[in-house]
Amino acid sequence: MHCGILLLAVERYRRDQHGWPARLDELVPAYLAQVPLDPFDGQPLRLTRFDNGVALYSVSPDSQGNLSLDSAKPGTAWGYRLWEVSKRRQPSRPPEQKR
Repeated sequence: MHCGILLLAVERYRRDQHGWPARLDELVPAYLAQVPLDPFDGQPLRLTRFDNGVALYSVSPDSQGNLSLDSAKPGTAWGYRLWEVSKRRQPSRPPEQKR
């Protein structure tokens, strides 16, 4: 739930500032009273920027926090990804066919 709250604050920031925040503390106090803490390690939740957006995440129960699209992989972080506006509403890629 904390990542969801953070997701909304980051999107509001993007709309108002016309870009993503470089750090989550840029959201305080205009969008959040404070950056939510990760329930697994007690540190602030994380923000990572990508060429086509950002990811907001928690380190997960094993506290490794590896970013991966494979949620079954051990150590995979839990969170959300926000895409640049131009990358939204794109058709999903079909699964790669095995040869």
